[in-house]
Amino acid sequence: MTTGTAIANVSIREMASALGYNEDLSDDIVATVISPDLKFNSKDNAIKYTVKIYGIIIILVTKGEMRLKVDYTDYTIKAGAMIHIMPEHVVTFLGRDEETTAICLMVSPDFMRLKFGERQIEESHPDISHYIFLKNNPKVKLTANEIRAVTVEFNRIKKSLKKTGYFKKPIVRNALFGFLLAATEILYSKADINEFTPIKRKDTLFENFLNTLNRDIRKRHDVNYYASQLYVSPQYLTATLRHVSGKSTREWIEEMLIVEAKKLMNSKKHSIQEISNILNFKDQSTFGKLFKRKTGITPSQYITE
Repeated sequence: MTTGTAIANVSIREMASALGYNEDLSDDIVATVISPDLKFNSKDNAIKYTVKIYGIIIILVTKGEMRLKVDYTDYTIKAGAMIHIMPEHVVTFLGRDEETTAICLMVSPDFMRLKFGERQIEESHPDISHYIFLKNNPKVKLTANEIRAVTVEFNRIKKSLKKTGYFKKPIVRNALFGFLLAATEILYSKADINEFTPIKRKDTLFENFLNTLNRDIRKRHDVNYYASQLYVSPQYLTATLRHVSGKSTREWIEEMLIVEAKKLMNSKKHSIQEISNILNFKDQSTFGKLFKRKTGITPSQYITE
């Protein structure tokens, strides 16, 4: 796993390890069932911290519920709901009920390109405007028939992964194609086609802001800095972020600082003073006040919980 950056980058293989999954194609594709008796690998940071996963993840909860934070928005995925996590999503895994059961598919972008090729991906799958829609609306509720359809295609992938021989990869890719077609058809049926509009400048600005925030959050906390990096006024940036995400620039900055602080505290490698310095606060008191205002507890209380 990459370290030293604002967001930890995680591969499909690392996610597979966290789930105790070990197939010969784990670098490329994982198809597994998350069941009540599943014990996450506690030594693997992939499911402990805020991460950006190099892959597409689709989770369908069939019993209980899971809780995730996707791009700093909390989602509760209850039975019958499916969530799509795209490669650019920033994800925090918040927990699950004891009885939760879900099917989970993870695919690397490289594996998809080997199957479809760049041009075929464009022709066979939603274009970038659909991608923006899905990225901004990752959760969808399924009917009983839709759950059955997705489960059938998922089981086809699992069965193909157990095959051996020279043609295993193309067989797995074909099964994957069937799953993606089923999932895409459901997405189309749930959304008004008018929502799939060309990317607007506000969407692009929001994406660029998130990338800049991820890169620079440890050294800069001021709204003016991020506005200048994006060549817009602070007022325009805040208005745009409120329109797209419902949060101001300041709220995003503070949210990200708390994410970073928790990640550093969870590592148990740094004192509170060191964390304050790493995050470029002027002093530990300022850091502590922000942390308590945003979380309701002090950094010391968080560490000892």
